[in-house]
Amino acid sequence: MGLLDSKHIAIQLFNDLDYSRVFARRSYFILNCQMRIFKWTPFFDVKEESPIVLIWISFPNLRLHFFNTKVLFALGSIFGRPLKTDQATASRTRPSVARVLVEVNITKKYAKEVWVGSKTFKYLQKVKFEKVPYFCTHCKPHGHDLVDCFKLHSELKKTTNNSNGKETSRTLISLRRILFLLFRWTVSHPVLRRLVVFPLLILQVVRRWMV
Repeated sequence: MGLLDSKHIAIQLFNDLDYSRVFARRSYFILNCQMRIFKWTPFFDVKEESPIVLIWISFPNLRLHFFNTKVLFALGSIFGRPLKTDQATASRTRPSVARVLVEVNITKKYAKEVWVGSKTFKYLQKVKFEKVPYFCTHCKPHGHDLVDCFKLHSELKKTTNNSNGKETSRTLISLRRILFLLFRWTVSHPVLRRLVVFPLLILQVVRRWMV
C-alpha cells in the first residue's frame, strides 16, 4: 500500500477473494468523506477514473441444470471477467435467478439476452445488470453521464451553483467539528493524549484538501 498522489492510494491484493470483497464495495466513508475504489490497469491515469467496475449480473429463470460454476462463469465471461457467484446461487436455494459478480467495462454496450444451450436445444436467456453506476465518457469520472456533464453543458453548472454552495459549506463545518471533538476527546484521555499528534495531522491534511 502506498500513495500515488494526494488523492490516490495503491492497494495490492494477492487473491481474487480479497479483490472481489474490497472492489465490490465500490466506496467507503471515513468521517463523511468518500473513498472510492477503482481497478488499476497499465493505462491508469490519476486524472481519469477507470470505467472498469464490479457488477452483479443476474440470469432470471435460468434452467436449473445450468446452476454450476463452469456454466455460470462461461455466461459471465461474455460480459467481462467473472469472479464469483452469490451464496444462494452456489447452494441453489434461490432457483428463480442466478447471479454472477463480473468485472465489466461500463463504457461498452452489452446484450440484454444471450443464447444458452446446445445445438439441438437452446433458448434466449434474459440478462440483467444490477446497480450500474453512471460514468461520463467525456470527462471520465463516475457519478454522472454525458447528459449531466458540466463540461459539455455549461448551463447546468449555473443552475446548480447556488444550491450546492450552502450544502458544501455545511459539510465542511460538520467535518471540522467532528475532527475538533476527536481532538478534544484525545487530549482529555489519560492514555490517548500521548497520541495527540495523530488527530492534528489528520486535521491539517483534511483542511488542506477540503478548503
